Amino acid sequence: TNEIARKKKKKKKKPQPMIELLLDTIFAFEIIGTLCVLIVSRTIFHFLILCFAVAWLVRISMGLSRTMGRHISKNFMAKEPFNDPLKSNTTLRQFESQMWQLIIHTSMSVMELWAYSKSMEFLKYPSHLLNAEQLLGDGKISDPIKYLCLTQLAVWFVTLISLRFFEVRASDHHVMYTHHVVTIGVVSLSYGFGRYTNFGLVVFMLHDISDVPLVINKWGV
Repeated sequence: TNEIARKKKKKKKKPQPMIELLLDTIFAFEIIGTLCVLIVSRTIFHFLILCFAVAWLVRISMGLSRTMGRHISKNFMAKEPFNDPLKSNTTLRQFESQMWQLIIHTSMSVMELWAYSKSMEFLKYPSHLLNAEQLLGDGKISDPIKYLCLTQLAVWFVTLISLRFFEVRASDHHVMYTHHVVTIGVVSLSYGFGRYTNFGLVVFMLHDISDVPLVINKWGV
């Protein structure tokens, strides 16, 4: 017992207020910059509606996951070898986070496949991705990719706020925080200048589709 306690103590991460402050500052500037881009493109209203929709989806999915997860864990997984895996509040909150992430990544994968099916011809031929002119685009964004970018921005803003203020802090908290900050910056710049959006669509697809099995894999950890 003492050995386990010592190991847990070693694994506990020390607070890193300077890194947190730096990331918070960058995120604050990103909020201002992204809002300016959206105001200029006259899509701020659409973005705010999407943020509300994503936040509502997260809240509903977390509530359902908590209720159903606790019920299944207590009534169907109470005995060996599972031993009621969601009996502690910490593991239950982690399960909630993983469930809404699964729902988000699955939903975005479907939307990205739809946008891909409506995309420009060059995306249907992998060799055309090496064509710099096609890759850069002409500054204009098709409607499917425009709505995809706005939805992605809403998702990343909401998930970053959730990660920063509401979720249980995992050992990779600052890694994930940095990942979200960089993603928001890249998507905002791409959307604002209308460049690399075609390439971004492919990246979105690879990212979200691959995250579905990764999230499911966390259930066994």
